[in-house]
Amino acid sequence: MNSSHALISAAAIAAIAFLASCSSHDHASPKVAKLGVTNLTQPQPFIYSSGQPTKSQLDTLAKQGVKHVVNLRPANEIDWDEEKHVRSLGMSYISIPVSGVADLTKENAKRLDGAIVAIGKDPALIHCSSGNRVGALIAIREATLKGKSRSKAIAEGKLWGLTKLEPGVKARLSEMGH
Repeated sequence: MNSSHALISAAAIAAIAFLASCSSHDHASPKVAKLGVTNLTQPQPFIYSSGQPTKSQLDTLAKQGVKHVVNLRPANEIDWDEEKHVRSLGMSYISIPVSGVADLTKENAKRLDGAIVAIGKDPALIHCSSGNRVGALIAIREATLKGKSRSKAIAEGKLWGLTKLEPGVKARLSEMGH
């Protein structure tokens, strides 16, 4: 191989590596990222995961094209009617209350999976207070419904926001035989 072919090959490999790194969904799109929503990530092309958005952040998310909001917080954790506000913006609202480790169940994982399937390729936000319960329930989903190993399920959960609930997720997965 002559030096010009080697240089072109090296440039092509570098370009592919750069493009591959850009396709990661670790961070939200630039417009949505500027909103300042707590722990906002984009673990899938059309789905954001975060902590609790404010009313004005929900307003802007709706303007940016988000069509669905899935809230994992129980009603007693919020001092305003999020469902009413979300629906007034023309977005659908799904509530799957997860108070803590006890609510990290296969049933709730099925509910979340059903919501994600129904959402399809519409832009959506799945949130709790910090994103931790979102990641925890995703980890349960990945192990119990998708058949992933415990370590891969935990890793996927971390992409969605799993942090402090990791020991609880591991305990729940052990109880479920995973």
